[in-house]
Amino acid sequence: MVNFNPNSPDDWRKQFESILSQQKGSDLDALNEKLRRLSDDYNDKPQSYLRGYSPAMAYALQHPWDSPGSPIQFAHDLPLEVLGGAKLFTQIRQLLMIVRDAGPVKATQSGNFNRKFVESALDTFVDAELKAEIISVNKVLNEPDIWPLHEARIVANCAELLPIRKGHISMPKKYHFLLEDNEAGQLFHGLFDTYFTEYNIGYRYPYGQDIDWLQHEIKFVLYPLSLQAQSWLPIKGIAEKLMHPMVYPRLQDEMRASSCFTEDEVFAKYILHPLSAWGLLEMRFKEEKHYSKASHVRTTPLFKKFIHFNSKP
Repeated sequence: MVNFNPNSPDDWRKQFESILSQQKGSDLDALNEKLRRLSDDYNDKPQSYLRGYSPAMAYALQHPWDSPGSPIQFAHDLPLEVLGGAKLFTQIRQLLMIVRDAGPVKATQSGNFNRKFVESALDTFVDAELKAEIISVNKVLNEPDIWPLHEARIVANCAELLPIRKGHISMPKKYHFLLEDNEAGQLFHGLFDTYFTEYNIGYRYPYGQDIDWLQHEIKFVLYPLSLQAQSWLPIKGIAEKLMHPMVYPRLQDEMRASSCFTEDEVFAKYILHPLSAWGLLEMRFKEEKHYSKASHVRTTPLFKKFIHFNSKP
């Protein structure tokens, strides 16, 4: 954990004004140097009102993550053996291998895999219990009936790894090298980036309130999450603890119209559950009347290996 600088912008302003009042008539260059040191000291220190970011780090978030100058950097070369807990990555990689080996797969008019392919891939994406449940409510199996398969294809398509050409879905040969074991880290990085920047996580929730903008707040959330969730962090109040203080009120305003979900529940849907699917968080659940509800969250060893933060971007 970092020690947050207790100074607020108002505190900094008071120090600034104090230096000005005490240095009247002094050498202008010396005065400018004192003010510069004051500003640099403030900008480089973590601030509680910024959820642990320094002002310099928060300003640098304007850069795309993982780019030069960004405070968020990703590992590109993680070995395959450390990625085994990343369920979504494993499913997408398995799908890519199946399509690579099968060759072009005929697509439906809506761009999904055809039923024959779906049936052949079923056991790869669901366990026996879920398979029995799906079959019990579907006379025929279409791709959207098998959510893990459906999501895996869409994310891979967003990453241009499973494009649809001339009515067929295939993996371009130029990307086959990404399925080599020693390229797993590069594939993981590319798919993770695609998932949060290109894929619409809200597609999971077609009957809920439209707050798809929330997934893009992950860019701010990752650092305070790394600071506060090294041990089990309660879900209650987590949205306010981790979101930018100027953005959280927007979520509050939009959720006032909802009688079904709280800010924390929606935050979990768009941020926490997806990070868990990527193996970066683990979650605890408590039993409610009709379902299990997430109660606590903490970062995994993979989180620490994959995401690095530059305090002086």
